[in-house]
Amino acid sequence: MISNKFVMKVDRILREANVKKWLAKSRPKLKPEHVAKRLKWAIAHKDWTAEDFEKVIWSDECSVEKSKNPRKQWVFREPGEKWLADCIQPKEKDKGISLMVWGCFWGKRKGPLVPITQNINKIRYIRLLRRYLFPVIDQMFSFGMQDILFQQDNAPDHKAYNIMDWLERNSIEVVEHPSYSPDLNPIEHA
Repeated sequence: MISNKFVMKVDRILREANVKKWLAKSRPKLKPEHVAKRLKWAIAHKDWTAEDFEKVIWSDECSVEKSKNPRKQWVFREPGEKWLADCIQPKEKDKGISLMVWGCFWGKRKGPLVPITQNINKIRYIRLLRRYLFPVIDQMFSFGMQDILFQQDNAPDHKAYNIMDWLERNSIEVVEHPSYSPDLNPIEHA
C-alpha cells in the first residue's frame, strides 16, 4: 500500500518541476516523411512577415459532427511539451451525422461559410471556388492587396489536374502545403 506521505512527496516534486495533468492534444499520426516535409515547409516560410501571411486566403472544408466521442486522454507533461508524440492523442476519422462546410479567411477578414450539401468532387469544387473565392479575391484587390495566394489542403479533389489547371488558368497562385499538416493552416484553429 502506498503511503499518503509518499503521494504528497511525489505531488510536491511534480509541482516543483511544473509537471501537471493536461489533456492530450490530438493531431493526425505522422510518418517520418510527413515530419520531413513539414520541417521543409516551416523553414521555407520562417522569414515570412505578418504582411506575407495576410496575403494568403486560408481555406478548408470542415465537418461539423453530432455525438462526437467525448472521452479525453489525460497526460502528465510540462507546458512546452504539448506537441510531443507521447503527449498526443491521435484522432481517428469516423462517420456520423454531420454537415460539411467550406470557409476561408485572409488577414483579419472572414470569407463566406458555405454549406456543402453534396459530396464534393472536382466539378463541384470548381463551382464552389468560382462562386465564393472570386468575391474574396476581388475584396482583397479593393483593399490594395497584390500577390494574393490561395491555400487549400491536399485533399485528392483539390490536387486533381482539373483543379490545378483551373486555378492556373485563373491566375490563382496556390501555397504548397505538406500532407497531414492541418496545424500549419491557421483556419484549423478558427
